[in-house]
Amino acid sequence: TAEIVAPRCDITDPRQLSAAAADHAVGEATLVIHAAGAAALAGRAGTSGSTLLDNAAAKLAGLEHLTAAWPIRDDA
Repeated sequence: TAEIVAPRCDITDPRQLSAAAADHAVGEATLVIHAAGAAALAGRAGTSGSTLLDNAAAKLAGLEHLTAAWPIRDDA
């Protein structure tokens, strides 16, 4: 039997992510799916460095925080 849990939090905020892990992690996870992200659609000329950074924050910083906060089984 598998249980699917989808906690809501700002994955770029380590405190929110740690709270979600504390509330929802029952032992070590065998699978964590990191599906966070949002994108502002714009043409190349309308995309600035800050826009690109904002769009990538959930994926890049979020992954870093997720791997630090969520207990994962060694054999997962």
